[in-house]
Amino acid sequence: MFPDDDAKITVEDIEFPGIPCDSVPDLLQSVHTGMAHAKGTIFPPCSWLVVPLPGGETYKKPVPRGTRPPWLGRSVR
Repeated sequence: MFPDDDAKITVEDIEFPGIPCDSVPDLLQSVHTGMAHAKGTIFPPCSWLVVPLPGGETYKKPVPRGTRPPWLGRSVR
């Protein structure tokens, strides 16, 4: 948590900086309930961790190639 009312959350070595403090519980709930998933692209070859929150907000972060954890590999969409 930072004094300017935001937080940095790390999920499997993937950092989400600047998350508003009010969104932190929803982000963690999405990760723990299985709503978070991976999305892959063919070109450029890349994977993304996608964390949808209630209310329609979504956070996306790139996952470095070859470092995708097994639980995230099972949830590729």
